[in-house]
Parts: sequence; structure tokens; C-alpha cells
Amino acid sequence: MGSLTRPRDLPPTGPKPLWDVLWVLTHPDNRRTDHVLATYDIRYIVLYKNMPDRETVDYWKLFEEGQDLYQTAFENDDVLIVTRRDNRS
Repeated sequence: MGSLTRPRDLPPTGPKPLWDVLWVLTHPDNRRTDHVLATYDIRYIVLYKNMPDRETVDYWKLFEEGQDLYQTAFENDDVLIVTRRDNRS
């Protein structure tokens, strides 16, 4: 998150998409999250559990706990990929 609050190089789209990503990672069950996923047509969320070159934040635990909202598309020791369940209202 530090790189978002003190950005040196932002993508051409500016910081909003990056803030949206951070929102989804920290609020997996939220109306704004529903809106972000629909706006960007996000079908899969890739969450890193372990990276060899940097520390990770355990965002994946929130998605693993929300099994009624997300289903696992792929998982191993390093990554969890989830997709939104169709039964959302």
C-alpha cells in the first residue's frame, strides 16, 4: 500500500484502478467490491500466499474464509485463484 500513497510511477489510468484492487483485496464481501468486479469484468482473483522475492500480505485468507462467495479455481502452496460464485444477488 505504501507505493500507492507515495507513487513514483503510476499507470496511465492513474491511481484509481490500483485503489480499486486494494479495496477488493480487503473487502471481499461488499457492494463496492461487486461494482468493481463488474466494472472491470474481473472473473478471477489471483492471491499470492508466498513470493520468493518479497513478503506477502495474507489477503487470501479473507477469500478462503468466504467460500460461500468465492470458489477456488486453483490453489497450491504459493497462490490461490478464486472466482465469484454465480449465486450472488
